[in-house]
Amino acid sequence: MDELRKRVFEDLSGAVRGEVRCDPVACSMYATDASLYQILPVGVVYPRDEADVIAVAQYAEDVALALIPRGAGSSVTGAVLGRGLVVDFSRYMNRVESIEENTARVQPGVVLERLNRRLLRFGRYLPPDPGNLAVTTIGGMVGVNASGPRSVRVGAMRDHVAGGRMVLSGGRVFEFARLRRQKSVGVAGTADPGAESDHPQWVRDLLSKLTHLLESNRGLIERHQPRWLQNSAGYQLNGVLSETELCLPRLICGSEGTLGLLTSVTVYLSPLPDHCGVALVLFDNLQSAIRCAEALLETDPSACDVVDRRILSLAREADWRFAEIIPVSAEAGLLVEQVGQSDREVKARMRAVQRVARQAAPSARVAYESFDADQILAMWSLPRRVVPLLMGLAGPTAPVPFVEDMAVPPGALQELIHRSQRVLQRHGLIASIYAHAAAGQLHLRPFLPQPPHEHRRVYEQVAEQLYEIVWDLGGTISGTHGDGLSRTPFLQRQYGELYDVFRQVKDLFDPHNIMNPGKIIAGPHQSAVSDFRVPPRRSGEAPELQLRWSEDGLWFRSAAGEDIYGESARCNGCAACRTQQHPLRMCPFFRAESDEANAPRSKANVVRDVLAGNIPREEWGEAAIKELADRCFQCGQCRLECPVNVDIPALMVEAKAAHVASNGLKAGDWLISRVHTLGALGCRASWLANWIIASPFARWILERTLGIHRRRRLPRFARRSFLASLKNHVFEPADSPARSEVVLFVDYYANYHDPDLARALIGILCSNGIRVIVPARQRVSGMAMYSAGDLEPARRLAEQNTRELAEAARDGLPIVCTEPSAVLCMKDAYPRLLDHPDVGLVAEQAVEAGAYLLQLYREEMLQSPSHPVHLTVGYHTPCHTRVLHGGSAWPELLRLIPGLRLHRIDAGCTGMAGTYGLAAENFERSLQIGRPMLRHVAEGVFQVASAECSGCKLQMEQASDKVAVHPLKLLALGYGMLPRLREQWGQPRKRLLVS
Repeated sequence: MDELRKRVFEDLSGAVRGEVRCDPVACSMYATDASLYQILPVGVVYPRDEADVIAVAQYAEDVALALIPRGAGSSVTGAVLGRGLVVDFSRYMNRVESIEENTARVQPGVVLERLNRRLLRFGRYLPPDPGNLAVTTIGGMVGVNASGPRSVRVGAMRDHVAGGRMVLSGGRVFEFARLRRQKSVGVAGTADPGAESDHPQWVRDLLSKLTHLLESNRGLIERHQPRWLQNSAGYQLNGVLSETELCLPRLICGSEGTLGLLTSVTVYLSPLPDHCGVALVLFDNLQSAIRCAEALLETDPSACDVVDRRILSLAREADWRFAEIIPVSAEAGLLVEQVGQSDREVKARMRAVQRVARQAAPSARVAYESFDADQILAMWSLPRRVVPLLMGLAGPTAPVPFVEDMAVPPGALQELIHRSQRVLQRHGLIASIYAHAAAGQLHLRPFLPQPPHEHRRVYEQVAEQLYEIVWDLGGTISGTHGDGLSRTPFLQRQYGELYDVFRQVKDLFDPHNIMNPGKIIAGPHQSAVSDFRVPPRRSGEAPELQLRWSEDGLWFRSAAGEDIYGESARCNGCAACRTQQHPLRMCPFFRAESDEANAPRSKANVVRDVLAGNIPREEWGEAAIKELADRCFQCGQCRLECPVNVDIPALMVEAKAAHVASNGLKAGDWLISRVHTLGALGCRASWLANWIIASPFARWILERTLGIHRRRRLPRFARRSFLASLKNHVFEPADSPARSEVVLFVDYYANYHDPDLARALIGILCSNGIRVIVPARQRVSGMAMYSAGDLEPARRLAEQNTRELAEAARDGLPIVCTEPSAVLCMKDAYPRLLDHPDVGLVAEQAVEAGAYLLQLYREEMLQSPSHPVHLTVGYHTPCHTRVLHGGSAWPELLRLIPGLRLHRIDAGCTGMAGTYGLAAENFERSLQIGRPMLRHVAEGVFQVASAECSGCKLQMEQASDKVAVHPLKLLALGYGMLPRLREQWGQPRKRLLVS
C-alpha cells in the first residue's frame, strides 16, 4: 500500500462507522464498471449512514481528494470511475426508509427491482424502467436521469423525484426539493426562493446565485435544451426555474454525483397499470421496421422498440420461447406496447397497431401478441436479457458501448440510423441496433477492434462523425445513460456557450472540484479515449499457474479451450452478476450480502489485474486474494447466468491453488477436503463413528479437532462401504440378456453413507435390461480438494479415476453418477488437472443419473414405474445440476410415478456447496445463503423434500424435520424396490443426524 493509500486508510478508519479499504485488491475491484475504462481509485469507503458521508466529505475537502459515488457500478460511460475515493452506497445504505400512499423515501443504494417488488402489495411502482433494473440503484438512476422503453408514457427519473438530501463538498448537508419563489428581491433583483426561508445563510446564498444564473441565461438554456427531447447530457437547466418555483430535483437528476453525494431521495409512486398489451412484429429488413416504427407513433404507444437481426438471433439461442416465435429469416422486429383504461381499449389499440404496421410495411408479421401480465414481462425480457449477450460474440471485434445512447426527435430516428450506417460503412464496421423508437433513442453498438487502446483514433473518429449527425438532427449524444468519461469531452461542442453556464453551476455546488471530477465538466485536455482498459498479456512477471494451461503464442490456453488472460478480460463489468432477481441464482454470496467483493466480476477484475501487473505479483497467493477466492464455492451459477459465461470458478480455483502452493492448507480445510478418508475410517468402525457424531459432547471435540461445526447434522456411516461390500462388480439383468451396459461411478456419499442409493440405481437399470459395471478401483471424484485449491492430491485422484474409467469411455459406455458434483468434476476439473489422452473421453461419457434415465425413457428403453407412491414431494434443483443441464431431468421422471404429487422449490441455492457448509467458520454463512430455500422446505405443504445432491440433502434437513431423499430412491419405490425406505422416514431422528 503506497503512502497516500496508507494515510487515507488510517485517517478515515476511525472517523466512520462503515468500512474503509485502500488495499490493492479493493482498488482493483472498483477500477472498472461496465464501460471500456479502467482507473485505479485511492480507496473505497462503505458508509453506513449520512453521518459517515459527511465525515468523508469533510476529510476529502481537507486533503483535496476526489469522491466518486457508486451504486451498482453498471455505467457504460465510466461515470463511477476516478482517481479518488469511491463511496459505495450499495452495501449498507440500501434501506427503504418509508412508504406513503404516493411517495417513498429511500437510500441511494436501494435496487429498483427490489423496491418495486416491495411496492407490489401497495399496488404502486416507480415507473422508469432502465434495462438493468435488476441491479441498478436509485442513486444511480438519479445520477444519470435513467429512463427506459416506456419513457414516452412515464418519463425519466427527473419526472419522479420529489426531493432528497445530499452532502456537498466540505460535509454540508443540502436538502433539495421544489421551492416556491418568494416575492422578496434576491440577488440582482430576481425573485429569490429561500430568501426569507429557514435555510442556513450558505443555502440562501447558493439558491440566490443559482436563481440569478438561470434567470440571466434563460434564452440560452431554452435554445440548447428543448423540453421535448429525452436528454441526459450535461446539467438539465431547462425547466428548473419558472415564474413560481425553483425545481431543484430537475437539476440534481442527471448530475452524476458532480454536485454532491445523495444520501436519501423521495420519489413519486404511480399506480400499477391495469390493462396492457404487447406485440412482437417481425420484418424482412431493418428499414421496414424503422419506417413502421415511425408510422406507429400515431397510435400513441407506451413503448415501441426496434431490435435488429443480431438481437433476434441471440434471443432464439437464449430462450426456447423466443426460438418458437422468431423465425431464422427475421431481419428486424418491433416490440410495441399499448395501455388503456380497459381490456377492450387496449385490444382496440393493438388492432390499430397491426393495421398501421401492415400499411407501412407489407412484410410486417405479428409473431406474438399477449395481454397477460406475466407474458408481457417475459416478452420485455428479450432486450434486457439479450443485449448484454452481444458482448459474448466471438471474434476480433466486439459491439462496444461507446456511442450507444444517442437521441433525436422521434421523427428523425430513421434518418439517424441511415446516416449512422453510412459512417460505419466508411470505416468498414458493422453495428448492433436497438432503439426506443417512440422516444427517438438509439442504442447503437459498433463492432470495434479489441483491445481498444490500439485503436483509439478509430474510436474517436467514429464518435465524432456520429455525433455530428446527432447535432445536425437537433439531438443529444446522451439520451439516458449520462456522460461519464466517454461523453463529457464532447459536451462543449454540443452546448457551445451554455457549457460555461454548466461550469458556473458546478462551481456553485462544488467549488473545489471534489465531487466526481471529469464528469460533465471536463478536465484540462480530457479525452474520451484515455484510460481504456489494457487487457493482460503474458510477461516474465506473470504468476505461476497451478491448473493445466498450455502456451499459445502470447496467450495461455487451457485444455478446455479457455485462455486465462482472455478469460479474465472477457468480463465486461456489466454488473449482471449483482442481480438478486428471481428466479436467477447468480452468486449465492452476493444474494446473502450485497458486497462488491461477493460479485463475480470483482474476482475477474482482480485476476486480470494480477496478470496485467496492476496488482503486485507478490500479492498472488496471499491473504487478501485468498479471502476473495473463498467467496466462491464453485456452485457455477455465475458461469451459467453471466451474459458472456465468464468462468469465474476456474479463476478462483487458480487463486486458491496459488495460496495453497505458498502457504499450504489450514488444518481444518485439509481435513474437510479429505472427508473421504474419514468416510473410510467411519465405515470400518461405524458403531463408534455414529455414536461420536450423535453425541453433543463428542461433537464439541470434533469441532475443535476437525473443524466441523458442532450443530451441523451429519449422515450416519454405513456398516460397510458400498464398494467394500461388493463380491461381484458386474450386475446383469435378471430376466433377459442385456440390451446395453453402463459404468457406475459411486462417489463419496453413496459409497460411505448411503449404499442403498447405488443399489437403487443398479436395480432400476438391471430391471430395464441394462448391465451395470462397477469399477473396483475407482476413488472419490476429488471435487472437495479441487474446490479448496488443493490440486496435487486432486490430480492424483483424477489420474486414478481416469485410468480406471478410460477403457469403458473408449468403448463409448456412459459413466453414470448419482452425484451431480462428480459429473461436473469429471467434465470440468479433470481436463484442467490432467494431461492424459483419455481425460476428454471420460469427461464426454460422464452423465448424471437422472439425465441418463430420462434419455432411456425417451428412447423407450425405460419402463414407467407402476407402484403407487402416495406422497407430496418438494423438489429442489441443485446448482451443479443446473450447470450441467440448465435444469433437471428428475421432475419429469418423478411425474411418471403413480400417486406422487410434485412441488417445485425454486428459491435459490441451499448454501451447503458440498463440504463448504461443514466447516465451523462457514456454518452460519451457509445457512444465511440458503435461508430462502430452507424456509420453503420448512413451510412447504409437502411431506418429503428431494434433491439429487447429497450436500443439498444435508442442508435441507438442517433447518427442517422433514426428510430429504434422493429422487432416485423415490423412483425405486415406484418400481417396487427399497421397501424399507418408508419405514425409515417414520423413525424419530436424532438431533445431530440426518435421515
